[in-house]
Amino acid sequence: MANINKVALLNNGKVVGAGRNKDNSNLAPIEATTTASRSYLVGDYLMLQGEFYKVVSAIAIGDTLTVGTNIQSTTVGDAIVEVDEKFKTETISNIFTPDSGITVNTIDAYKIGNEIHLTLSVNASTAMTEGFIGSIASQYMPSGSTVPVAVGAGLARKTSMGAGTTYPLGCWLSTNSKIYIKNTTDCGGLALSMTWRI
Repeated sequence: MANINKVALLNNGKVVGAGRNKDNSNLAPIEATTTASRSYLVGDYLMLQGEFYKVVSAIAIGDTLTVGTNIQSTTVGDAIVEVDEKFKTETISNIFTPDSGITVNTIDAYKIGNEIHLTLSVNASTAMTEGFIGSIASQYMPSGSTVPVAVGAGLARKTSMGAGTTYPLGCWLSTNSKIYIKNTTDCGGLALSMTWRI
């Protein structure tokens, strides 16, 4: 019974419909007939005549629910696996190669679904100048030629302003797989964070 309770999370974390199982936890909207009583988006779930279905084509109120056309039979187990895959977090190593002269202290990179999250810090004694600081491994670059691929934000230590003083900077991931930093005059070290889809 524990797996059935997870189904309530399948529609963007919101409990939907009046469907109930024997322990009174939400399962999925129950349709009394093959005429849809509500609208459904692709990826939603519903119960019809005691069977569990996934919506494969958008359905409007009043549309006919047809197996193989707008709904397909599925199982609770399959639905849970699909949700688990969508939100599975994978730690990434070897994503970033610094350019010559750049000393990286820490790199934290992970993938959730098709989204890459990267946070890195460069040693405070490293003089930073505007330009490229390193490359992203090609397998983590998105397809297409969007410019810039991703933008991010960071902080650098402003050397002339004394220790502990930080300065905001912009950064982006270019189509040549390089991270570019801007506004780094008189800076040493940096910390930045970026997110992009692959």
